[in-house]
Amino acid sequence: MKREAILKRRYRKRDAYEQRAREEGYSFIAGIDEIGRGSLVGSVVAAAVILPSDCQILDLEDSKILTKNKREEVYEVILEKSVSIGIGSVDSDSLNKK
Repeated sequence: MKREAILKRRYRKRDAYEQRAREEGYSFIAGIDEIGRGSLVGSVVAAAVILPSDCQILDLEDSKILTKNKREEVYEVILEKSVSIGIGSVDSDSLNKK
């Protein structure tokens, strides 16, 4: 029960940012995450997801702090509920070009 209370508190904090943006007139708000070691080591992959304003996924966190199983669970929920998803990848050669 304590874990659920913590997740709800984190969700409310994240949701406050979205609510403020909606009050300012924004309709579509994307959450983003990235993974990669950067230009010195390898590729970087980033994703952006727009969820409906009434969508509540308590376990939605930075992917780096979720277990593999939890990431896979959340991934399935995101695919099911998302309004839009965008994914991009850049290799280290492209990142190092001037």
